[in-house]
Amino acid sequence: MVVQPVRGCPSRLIYCPRSLSIGQHLYLLSRYINATAPTLTCNFNNILVLYADPNGTEQPGTGVTIDPGGGTKQVYFKAGRLFVAFTSVFAGPGDGIVWAEVQPQLQPRSAHNPQWVGFAKITQSSTWYYGGGTYNYMPTLMGSDEDDIALVFNYSNGVDTYPTIAYTGRKVTDIPGTMGQGASAPIVSGTHNNTSGR
Repeated sequence: MVVQPVRGCPSRLIYCPRSLSIGQHLYLLSRYINATAPTLTCNFNNILVLYADPNGTEQPGTGVTIDPGGGTKQVYFKAGRLFVAFTSVFAGPGDGIVWAEVQPQLQPRSAHNPQWVGFAKITQSSTWYYGGGTYNYMPTLMGSDEDDIALVFNYSNGVDTYPTIAYTGRKVTDIPGTMGQGASAPIVSGTHNNTSGR
């Protein structure tokens, strides 16, 4: 995901690879746009939570699973921070969500002009799992100017829960690395299975 640049200002890109061996890293790139040629630099940081490619998401009444996707699908930029969430395999058959709040750091202009990316400061990171036996997938993490965070996601299981949308969140006063507001009731409850595989 790229935050679109303004000429003369660096853009930032964040990406989580699908490879299990290095999947616990978030990579941060900075691209400086000027009248001649762009400058691209890269660095990474450990998100403190291990990542593994997720399972196919089960749903009732069919053997067709939903592809939960691997790596980051959406990155949200707000107030100088990047909010990222992605699906990862959890213990048992289900999938859960890994999320992180990241502050991009650039090196000073005195060291490099145009600026190089310094590192990805992980402000907080953790996991979210709706409940035993569920598959949690397609997450979106959004932050506010007040440092509150909302996590919207899909979940289902192979028994009695069709693909459903729910959310959780945290206030700035909650313990770091937790979704202290708990899980919501479903926003949209699924009524049939998804046979498209997506």
